[in-house]
Amino acid sequence: MLVFRVGGVAKGKDLILVGSKSPLNLDMIPRRIADPRTAAELARVNLQTEADVRSWYVCDETRLGPAVNGAKINTDDNMHIETTVPREAFRPLMQSNGSWVQALAQ
Repeated sequence: MLVFRVGGVAKGKDLILVGSKSPLNLDMIPRRIADPRTAAELARVNLQTEADVRSWYVCDETRLGPAVNGAKINTDDNMHIETTVPREAFRPLMQSNGSWVQALAQ
């Protein structure tokens, strides 16, 4: 799994988690960008080069796994996100969450 932060590691609010049954790594970027369909989709969000894609990269599962160890997993049975987000929505977490994501990228 690979984690990317939309807009770059130091900015943006949204994360993209890319998973696969096969191992993923950043070495695949040049080959993927060479595919015209992939290049067209990346261009929609102004990602034109390998450096652009890498600027959004945060970490892989080796860093994310330990960082979220023990976190409550959201399921259809517990609806954890659905029941906690309304309480969290107005807390000023953007800066602390952003710092946490940046620390993962170190």
